[in-house]
Amino acid sequence: MEKGNRRKPRASDIKDCGAIEQDADLIMLIHKASDESSKRTIIIDKNRNGEPTELDCDFVGENCLFVPENSNSNLCSH
Repeated sequence: MEKGNRRKPRASDIKDCGAIEQDADLIMLIHKASDESSKRTIIIDKNRNGEPTELDCDFVGENCLFVPENSNSNLCSH
């Protein structure tokens, strides 16, 4: 994807990676809307055992952790 292009990724973006898209049971993609934000969207584009969905998260880089927005989790507290 070109730098500056902020469209959400799709499973079709990995079509040129052999049979990964076809063989996978689950395809999860991460979308970062802007450089200034810790917000990320986890996109489940393909799910053979459920529905495709999107989950908005905060990314905590120092812990490499995705925390669902509006979560009461204290996993990020120091």
